Amino acid sequence: MRDFASPAAGPAPFCFPRALVTVVLASVISGCRDNAVPPGPSGPTLELRELYSIPVPDSFQPTGATILSPDTILAWSSDADHLLLASHTNVRPFAEAVVQRPLAVGFAGRDRRLEVVDLAKRAIVELSRDGTAIAVHSLQSVFESIEVETAARDRRGWYLGGPDESGTYHVIFCDAGDDTRRAVSLGRKLEDERPISGYLSPEDSSVLLSLLRWPFEVVRVDSRGRPPIRFRPELPPKFAEALGLVEVGRNWIGQRAIPLDTGILHGIADLRSDRRVLIRYAEQGHTAAYRTLDVPVGMVASLPEARLLLAARNLGHLEFVLYSWHWVGRS
Repeated sequence: MRDFASPAAGPAPFCFPRALVTVVLASVISGCRDNAVPPGPSGPTLELRELYSIPVPDSFQPTGATILSPDTILAWSSDADHLLLASHTNVRPFAEAVVQRPLAVGFAGRDRRLEVVDLAKRAIVELSRDGTAIAVHSLQSVFESIEVETAARDRRGWYLGGPDESGTYHVIFCDAGDDTRRAVSLGRKLEDERPISGYLSPEDSSVLLSLLRWPFEVVRVDSRGRPPIRFRPELPPKFAEALGLVEVGRNWIGQRAIPLDTGILHGIADLRSDRRVLIRYAEQGHTAAYRTLDVPVGMVASLPEARLLLAARNLGHLEFVLYSWHWVGRS
């Protein structure tokens, strides 16, 4: 599994500096008490239950994955000319030689047609259920305006994120009718003067941009011209200082934010150790709960309507793990 690249090289999806040990994630994102640090705000407890795990072939280095159904996931690698269709009983290549450098996979229409943003083709490739190409929609104009490093799809269309020649970071929206426009421009620099870089994750009618560097914001962007909504960790100063977050987070990096059925789940990783800060944001934007744990956990994707969460772990061998979740203490 790749480690994170330098900020200039753009984000990588997962970060496991050390072997990931088995962990039951019950109460991890709740306000339950932690002996090492102060607890986060109180509220309902998010509990997760492992359903099954899927080993990843050594020859495949995934850069993303999504949940197709409770029984199946679809993974991709920007270094592979195929996708990986996996269940707990079978793992096989999918769409071989149809895609070249897949950046992201999304679903279009009520029939959930598969679409792939292909870096090599600079296009959206629409796939049939058997993995053949139905149509190819050019993204040449977008690739000419920004250096595309991340992408995600909501039910209206695709969002592509990256910097332009001046270093200004843009998220550009493209719908099925070839309407292309800037959904948001985020400026050139973060607070510590580093270039902006991040991951896009899909929601139903918007996307989440998780920034890699301090202050580790998550920005909700939609295509309707509404101002972006910013989620920023609200952590006690002594807690942040003890973790080294106040040193402009140079040894920490933001991970992918994923939507829950209520709120957002986000992780911040310490590149020097296995320590993680896991944060749950309420829909209103405030920090609802947080917790540290000394296990390198990486959230990959979610299916909120089914309360399913996909994570990655490495017990000496990389595998995807599917969890279900439920809330405890919610009235």
